Amino acid sequence: MLSDKNILRRTAIKKGSKIAMLGMAATGGINLQPVTGHASQEKIIGCYSSVKEILENPQYIDTIQNKLGVNVLLAGSSIRMPGWLRQMNPLTGENSMFALHTDDDSELIRAIGETHRRGMQFWLYFSGHHNSPDDRTVMAETFDGLKFADLPAIKYALSQGELTTCFEKKRVKEYVQQLFSYAPRQYNVDNMYVSHTRYATPSFWSNLFGCACEECRTAAYAMGYDFEKMKLSMQRLRFFLEHLDRKTVEHAAHAGLTFGDFISLSGKNDGVTDWLYFRASIVGNALKRMHGAVHESTNHRCGFVTDTHNPTMSMWIGHNYDDLINGGSDGLHPLSWCAYQHISVIA
Repeated sequence: MLSDKNILRRTAIKKGSKIAMLGMAATGGINLQPVTGHASQEKIIGCYSSVKEILENPQYIDTIQNKLGVNVLLAGSSIRMPGWLRQMNPLTGENSMFALHTDDDSELIRAIGETHRRGMQFWLYFSGHHNSPDDRTVMAETFDGLKFADLPAIKYALSQGELTTCFEKKRVKEYVQQLFSYAPRQYNVDNMYVSHTRYATPSFWSNLFGCACEECRTAAYAMGYDFEKMKLSMQRLRFFLEHLDRKTVEHAAHAGLTFGDFISLSGKNDGVTDWLYFRASIVGNALKRMHGAVHESTNHRCGFVTDTHNPTMSMWIGHNYDDLINGGSDGLHPLSWCAYQHISVIA
């Protein structure tokens, strides 16, 4: 078992009660802002939990509910999937996008019931588009056809293990559509909450050059973008960054350029800006499909929420707040893991 000192952030969320509590100690809960008519306008105070914790540690749940005002429990869990859905899974071996299968979902059902008995909401937590280095057939790739798992290691890039699964692969889109129709219909949850449905933070800066696979190229032209123009501009940007000198950085700093200004001006034409907006549109469209599947399959009984970065950094990970507000999420939940989502980005 991993020690508390050595756990990774993504591992922490996926582990059980003790490790999940570490995240809460660091973040102080979730302050989520509703953005659509579906979401409640009452104050939402959420806490990462687990099925085991809800069922076996009622005194802890009593404390956070009564003394801290927590009214939402977010818990990840395996779910019972029919054979046809498991066969659609685009990943290899025992890997699975968003959720694992179990033959016995009785504890999940009991935890949902106990949460509702307390007058609290239960949000089923899935984590999905950052997957194993083994899943190369659906892994995002650069303009040069290099899979994200094969990009050179970058010092301080804590998020380099966040290897994005391409959002445009047909197998991925079909599986995700069916999964997000099935799960909220099967379980009486109040929201489907997803994380890691984005690109890695820009500390892993070379992942900004993907995904540029054939499916993404086709999508770009269909959306009215000039893929070759974006490619040329991004390749020029990469050459510029690889030959960056101290004087250039000093001039940029004195000019008051933001990071976005700096890299946009460093590419050719306006292709860098186009690329960032296109890339975000791909992710935004994927989130809207998930959101639509959840709402349509439950007749709006269940909502859909994803987490995101603050607006200053959201475009670098493929999140455009315009997409989130207009059909991508029922609420805004900015991430707050300081080392991964802030300090390593600055470094």
